[in-house]
Amino acid sequence: MMTDIRNLQEFSLYIQKNDVKFDLFSVTKEMEKKVSVFTLMFLAKHIYPSFMYFKFI
Repeated sequence: MMTDIRNLQEFSLYIQKNDVKFDLFSVTKEMEKKVSVFTLMFLAKHIYPSFMYFKFI
């Protein structure tokens, strides 16, 4: 998913260089932040509890 977002960012920069009056790059940067936060939340919810089993070792 992050690769798709980065590809969209590159495309948006290309569009901006060709005088299209729409700031798609800012939209893709916001998407990137949201996906990063979602990924961290997913990892915290699903992976961190697994490590609790090893705290007494």
